[in-house]
Formats: sequence, C-alpha cells, structure tokens
Amino acid sequence: PNVLESIFDPYFTTKKTGHGLGLATVYSIITKHQGLIFASSEIDVGSKFTIYLPSSENTCSLSIVNELSEPQDDEQAFSILVMEDDLFILDMVKRILEYLGHSVLTAVDGQKAIDIYQKSIKDNVKIDLLIMDLTIPGGMGGKETIVEILKINPLAKAIVSSGYSNDPIMAQYKTYGFKAALTKPFTIKDVKAALRKLV
Repeated sequence: PNVLESIFDPYFTTKKTGHGLGLATVYSIITKHQGLIFASSEIDVGSKFTIYLPSSENTCSLSIVNELSEPQDDEQAFSILVMEDDLFILDMVKRILEYLGHSVLTAVDGQKAIDIYQKSIKDNVKIDLLIMDLTIPGGMGGKETIVEILKINPLAKAIVSSGYSNDPIMAQYKTYGFKAALTKPFTIKDVKAALRKLV
C-alpha cells in the first residue's frame, strides 16, 4: 500500500535490477488514448489493474484491420541491431521495427553488441544501423559502445535511446557519435522519425 501511489512514476521501481519504465510506459499509452488505469494490491493475494478506455462510435472493417497489420511499405527496410538490457523494452522495440518492415538483431549490453557487429562484418552481413540504450547497469552502455563501434566502422550510424531526457548526451547526441536520439517511452511515430534522420 505504501508504494501504490508511486508505481506509475517514471523510474520508480522496487526491483534491484528494474528501471521503473514498464508501468510508466503503460500509463503513458493509456492516457494518450484518453483512458484511465487504477491499481489495487493485497499482500499474499495479488495485484489487480483496471483499465478504462473510451469506446468508439466508429466501426472498423476487417479490411482496415488487415491493412493496419501489414508492414509499412513506404519506408526503406534496414538491418538494425538493438542494444537494450530491459527485455520487455527490447521485445517492444523489436516488434515495432519488424512491424515497420526491418530485420532486427538484439544484444543486452555493449560487449554483445560489439561482438555481433564484428561478426557481421566478418560474415559480410551488413548492419545498417544501431539503436543503443544509453545506460546498462553493470555493463557497457551506449556512450562507451558507440566509441568502439566507430573504431570498427567510422561510418556506422547509431541512435541513442534513454528514459533520461535531461541527460546531456541525449541533447547533444551528435557530439558523442550518434545520428539521432529516442527518448523513452516512445511511439512507432517517434521511431519512424528517428530512422528518417539516418536516411
């Protein structure tokens, strides 16, 4: 009960390895759809989340649903390496990029991203760009990783991603070797806009 009022706050977490962005992202999505979310919890019983979303007077035909589920074909398809230690966010970003028609490789820290990038060059498999989380607790984050990636390929293109919008790297990403920045939580529209900066 003493933490319920804070669970939707960005970066609030009760987990040692948590980032506090999961429920903040949920809250952001629901409120952007003019909805409400409430939580209740009882020790040794469980937690319940109640979500209210406004109904629509419009109907949506099956043909429109099918059209919306198809990948976007007006964009250039890329091979993208995503580096993110939060598996929930990693899966979300992967799904967004695949929805947009891109092929995706994933890494949970900087060293793994470097290893994958080096192997791709050795195997003559092109990685067009990278999306890198700025902060990886206990591992190599985006700031350190981009330095090593640019040593391997000075023409590498990378997007930095972080929930810390006031971090100086997010504001001055070009100074650190990145081509664009994505602030968490982000939408499909935000991802498309960031990718366009790299074209």
